[in-house]
Amino acid sequence: MMTLTSSSLETRLETASVEQARCLRAIGKTSLAREISVTPHTYTRYLNEGFPSDLQETLSRALTVPPEFLSASHPQVLERSNINFLAGRKAQAAHRESAIANGNLLTQIDSWIRKKYTVPTLDWMGLSNETPKLAAQLLRQAWGLGTNPAPNMVQLCESRGISVYGLTNVAKDVDAFSAWAGAQPVIFSSRQKTPERSRFDIAHELGHLVLHHNSVGGDNPQQEKEADAFASEFLIAEAALKAYLPKLPNLTEIFAFKATYRVSAMATVVSLHLAGILSDATYKRRCAALNQRGYKDGEPNGLPHFERSRIFDQVFDKHNPKFQSRKDLAKQLGLPHDVIDFGIFATNLAIFG
Repeated sequence: MMTLTSSSLETRLETASVEQARCLRAIGKTSLAREISVTPHTYTRYLNEGFPSDLQETLSRALTVPPEFLSASHPQVLERSNINFLAGRKAQAAHRESAIANGNLLTQIDSWIRKKYTVPTLDWMGLSNETPKLAAQLLRQAWGLGTNPAPNMVQLCESRGISVYGLTNVAKDVDAFSAWAGAQPVIFSSRQKTPERSRFDIAHELGHLVLHHNSVGGDNPQQEKEADAFASEFLIAEAALKAYLPKLPNLTEIFAFKATYRVSAMATVVSLHLAGILSDATYKRRCAALNQRGYKDGEPNGLPHFERSRIFDQVFDKHNPKFQSRKDLAKQLGLPHDVIDFGIFATNLAIFG
């Protein structure tokens, strides 16, 4: 008969949760081992045998997560093979892993909201057999947008049953990604650039959801081009360009259009070029003029605020009979406060002038 030793009876932490927290914070295994004063070899042994419970507080501080996070299991519902990242090629693997860990935790909030509140049902179209441009036109028509400016993109998606959550700033080079949490499509968006860029990123991920729901995700340049083309047509419909702008729009007219449609000036010029309204030569001149005015890396005189969620503002309204503070929710779900705050767009967001 096997004799149980004191070490075999020792309570262990949830190894998967430790690793999830490590990925969330984009910390390497060697660096974390150093932080908790163990050797890399010992850290690897803990991965195989489990982390001893007496490291809970130390790991909690090193990973900036609640101690209870490390002793509980957290569902991994996002299928990596179906994730589409909107990220630069320089994006580190650690940042992608951080975004996935962040997204998996946010699905816990999504599940909590859906159990406690009545939210819009999914109104979605699978358009994988259509061109990106036609898919955007069809979805615009189905959602009753016509040639009007797309409204608040967060609230538009929410109203159609598509969840939208914010990412923390750890995954620096990941602008956004989308995935299916079971039967629920979810868009995760960073807010490290301009509000106009955030609107485009959400439209880009919406494109992935309708165009590539049957495809394998990952770094697929063709899919990224298709999602960009979808976003351009969805936010800046070619019919609107031809209806509301002259045949050769100047910068003043372009600025007026982009303000009405809440898109970037550069995106407007690109759409004008793709629509054949601007010739190659005129397109280059307009781009050069915008670059000189600071539009290459920003949006001077752009939208003053990022778009907010109607659902989150109602759920976390103190006057709501079912009100539960973010602090209490963090304790109930055992989640880090920053994941919740960024996730429901409750952080102090930058204002762009």
